[in-house]
Amino acid sequence: MTRKVVTGSPHREVGLVNPRWLINHPVHHESHLERRFVMAALACPVVTDIVHQPIKVDLDDGATYTPDFYVELADGDGVYIEVKPTKFLPKHQETLEAAGDVLTRQGKKYLVITDSEIDRDGLGKRAILLMRYARMQLDPETVHHCIRLVETMATQDPTLRELLAEGLSEAEIWNLVARHELRIPPGIHLEANTPVSINNQKENCHDQLCAWFGVEAR
Repeated sequence: MTRKVVTGSPHREVGLVNPRWLINHPVHHESHLERRFVMAALACPVVTDIVHQPIKVDLDDGATYTPDFYVELADGDGVYIEVKPTKFLPKHQETLEAAGDVLTRQGKKYLVITDSEIDRDGLGKRAILLMRYARMQLDPETVHHCIRLVETMATQDPTLRELLAEGLSEAEIWNLVARHELRIPPGIHLEANTPVSINNQKENCHDQLCAWFGVEAR
């Protein structure tokens, strides 16, 4: 992956994430925070696509605004996302509220997600770790075996520890979680007591995305 680094600021980085295990195009980002958001969003089991700077929005005062991302969801819904450091919210609050008003009138969903949500309890860092597992290539027989075992143990709400005791490897489990074959609860806690289930919850995907980042659904 080729990444262009913008010098002069330790907080800015122009580059891309290429999650070929989920979507067929790279996702661009313009800061370290945006990169962590992309990684955390890719880990969300109901996210099916992410597009950087998807549209321009004409605001009521004649100005234009471009949201950072459009996130497409498994139920066909989608949401426009602004990623912003918390400390910059007051400076941009008026523009963000105006953009939210316009998008809402157009019947579109819009969220502002900050570093407070992306980095809460190390979420962004754990998402980056999970994405490393996604790059592994498992043979179809291994994938089938893993999924069948989780299905068989589903009524027991199996944890990582219990699946390891049945002969699966940690790398296999986290690979299938990262690839959305399996799912874990919000928080991306890659721990022995983390419950693992089949990723078949396709309803209320917007609410699930909000829960993933710990933001209020709106």
